[in-house]
Amino acid sequence: MIKLFATDIDHTLYSEEIKRIPEENIRAIRELVDRGVIIALASSRSYTGIIEVAEMFDLKNHNGYAVVHNGAYVVRLSDGKVLANESFSQDEIRYFYDMSKQLGVGFSAMQDNFIYATNYSNIVDYDFQNVDMDVLISKNILSFIRGDVCQLEFFDDEKDMYSFIDTIPPKDRDAYNFNVPQRPVMDISPKHANKYWGLQQAMKDAGIRPEEMAATGDNDNDIEMLQAAFVSGCVANGSVNARKAATYVLKSDAEAGVAQFIYDHLIGENYL
Repeated sequence: MIKLFATDIDHTLYSEEIKRIPEENIRAIRELVDRGVIIALASSRSYTGIIEVAEMFDLKNHNGYAVVHNGAYVVRLSDGKVLANESFSQDEIRYFYDMSKQLGVGFSAMQDNFIYATNYSNIVDYDFQNVDMDVLISKNILSFIRGDVCQLEFFDDEKDMYSFIDTIPPKDRDAYNFNVPQRPVMDISPKHANKYWGLQQAMKDAGIRPEEMAATGDNDNDIEMLQAAFVSGCVANGSVNARKAATYVLKSDAEAGVAQFIYDHLIGENYL
């Protein structure tokens, strides 16, 4: 029996093509909530960036979880208790800032509802327009960053960040988690932090076993949770690797692939 449904937001639940969450997805998730299934929003967004979606499904009053910053920060929404907070030291932030200059790419750090970035880009604009993140552009962003930072990024609108992974020194690839959620951007997280690791913290809190979890996603930063779930789906617009990791390939985000998964592969297969 599925007791927890984890879903990515951007390009999975939310469609950039139609600039909204399809109504079919909204209805389907609300049906899961009504059936007592716990919802976990597993996203590369910050905690601030998922609040509107959490409120849409009233997850605070239905035992939901926020698994954000690619799993490095986990919050129990019923009372705001932080279950995990894997952050970078100031020395680590400076190290990757210097590395971005050596690679000739942009660099950003996400903190609360702010993105501190060395330059503007399509990915920064996406978060500004669609996630309601405030943006500060500065050549010396280190002077503005205070407190915990759980997610760093390299980005360049003209480059394919998949090709940059091999340029990262092996010692850093062993010590940190690098993934490419979209071709122009590379996320950097603490080594063990990924969406499935974050979901494990939520499941421990809720008393749920991995075989009682279902998941939907679209990209490489969803692979671990798609593989670990009892049943999973990747939307048709997802990456090659994410489609391979999922149990089912679904309709696209704009065509409400998440709703298809819920109705056909959860409710339809009597997994609830």
